Amino acid sequence: MSAKSVMFMLDPFILPRLEGIASYAREHGWKLFPEDRVSDDSDLRLFDGAICSLRGKRHQLNRVRALRALGRPVVDLTMECRTIPMPHVSSDHEECGRLAASHLMSIGIENFAWFASARSNVQSVRYRGFAEQLGRRPVKIDLSSLQDWLMKLPKPLGVAAYSETDAGLVVDECARLSLGVPEDVAVIAIGNDPFLCENRSMTISSVDTNMSVAAYEAARLLDDLMRNPRKPGTSQEFVKLVPPCGVVSRSSTDTLAHKDPFIRDILVDIHRNLSTCFGAAEIADRFKIARKTLDRRFHAAVGHSIGREIVNQRIKLAKRLLRNEDMPLKEIACECGFCNQAFLTTMFKRETGLTPSRWRKSDR
Repeated sequence: MSAKSVMFMLDPFILPRLEGIASYAREHGWKLFPEDRVSDDSDLRLFDGAICSLRGKRHQLNRVRALRALGRPVVDLTMECRTIPMPHVSSDHEECGRLAASHLMSIGIENFAWFASARSNVQSVRYRGFAEQLGRRPVKIDLSSLQDWLMKLPKPLGVAAYSETDAGLVVDECARLSLGVPEDVAVIAIGNDPFLCENRSMTISSVDTNMSVAAYEAARLLDDLMRNPRKPGTSQEFVKLVPPCGVVSRSSTDTLAHKDPFIRDILVDIHRNLSTCFGAAEIADRFKIARKTLDRRFHAAVGHSIGREIVNQRIKLAKRLLRNEDMPLKEIACECGFCNQAFLTTMFKRETGLTPSRWRKSDR
């Protein structure tokens, strides 16, 4: 049997989607052709099928219509454009919204907003899940009202953004308004494109929509349709939803929100000084408060001691740094305020049940 020739039309080119399609293609000997390398006068009969992320652009729509007119199956990776009936394999966007809300609530946020710079079908579905999980309909902010709402909404505020790009707009606007992220405004995105989340002055927490798996499943469905165009149970409006695989927490939500400004300042102080060796006594000195008063007030507000909070934040930071496989354990220990690698290993195993090396492998 000859190798299948498959065109892919991705807008934008997101690495996890490419990886999912490429993984299936390698396993099954496909020949892949990016749509932007196919000339307008190419004979589309050369292709056995296509995978796209259709967003209503005329050029893409024309290509899809032409392929379908030739009897070639096309599978869509989004739910944005429903003008052409075809099978869809997409992330469960409503569940993504619910996960974003759950994450913000888990760090103590009580005030919420939703930000999207543009309207779309997917952002509406994500907002619905976000509101459902919160049990109320939070403020919807657009680009024109971003500054006003950031200033007027009560703090600490949790903002869920439609995408990493939108989350970046919120973070940048907070900087212009002298609002601290995450202590005043915690920001979470949906998508978890590593390039967009990691390559900023502040890394962005995001719901991992499981794009790689969704793309792999779309390739699997396309393969079935190329072999069996009338695959039972797969109509032109067939939709398969792939569940998200959790939240990747980064700096933009790396805090424990609290309505008491004094407690919030202490939590921020701990976070900012994790690379140094300090304890409750040093915090009491910095805040000019008696140690016993500090201990009593912090425990009453948070539910555990300052010492426990310092350990929690050090371990949380260590987990985030361990996801960088190239970062040596000795360097991670230093960044987290542990005096050496051995102490990091001892504390990490006590808190998680695994050594840092074992945890790094299991997380991967």
